[in-house]
Amino acid sequence: MAVQGGAGGYSPAPRVRFEAIGEAWSLFKADAGTWVLTSLIALIVVGVVMAAVNLVGNLFLGAAQLSAPEMNPAAMLAVLGSSLIVQLITSLIIMFAGVIVTAGIYRMALRRMRGEQISAGDLFNIGDVFPQVLIAGLLTSVIVTIGSLLCIIPGIIAAGLLMFTVPLIVDRQMDGVEAISTSFRTLSADFLNTVLFYVVLSFIVFAGLLACCVGVLVTFPLYHLAVAIVYRDFFPDQAAAQPPQQW
Repeated sequence: MAVQGGAGGYSPAPRVRFEAIGEAWSLFKADAGTWVLTSLIALIVVGVVMAAVNLVGNLFLGAAQLSAPEMNPAAMLAVLGSSLIVQLITSLIIMFAGVIVTAGIYRMALRRMRGEQISAGDLFNIGDVFPQVLIAGLLTSVIVTIGSLLCIIPGIIAAGLLMFTVPLIVDRQMDGVEAISTSFRTLSADFLNTVLFYVVLSFIVFAGLLACCVGVLVTFPLYHLAVAIVYRDFFPDQAAAQPPQQW
């Protein structure tokens, strides 16, 4: 909602803008090679981690089943418990890999918007915020999972309202809990646009997956660029010495 001012005037309150998707496309095209290579590296890293932890988990469960004598009730319960623990650990490792590359690409997007040069190697340049990124990733995953269990829609809403969590960490060095609460509080003020924006971006990424997964090399960075642009509307660059660029 715009805030009306007198002679002094007030800037209108920022809102989630769907035009950011078009602006993100312009940013992507300006460094298409870098973004595609970055996406490829990110997907390979997450894919390798996923394959490795699933392989280790399956080997562990296979060994547990073979060691269970005749699968009596107690043995079956032990195998079931082991299976749940392995699945939990596997999911956590995959989630951590995903949030690490997410943080890297957000930092790249914000740097590029500032006019700095970027390269695919910058994807893992998040050492200063690494612990908080992991904490935020864990808490966000728990929140979204609980929401998804409540008929899916609450999970979608939660994911949308928490879009700024990782950008706040890499840009403002907030801790994980503070970033989550700040993102939720900020985007709740523009609830409907936020959720619709998240849904539209998710469909764009999904469309990239349908294109033999090749399209995701474009839609993955496009998603993060669009969120970064909207984020910057709400949280101006503190280090900027000049007005924001137009894309």
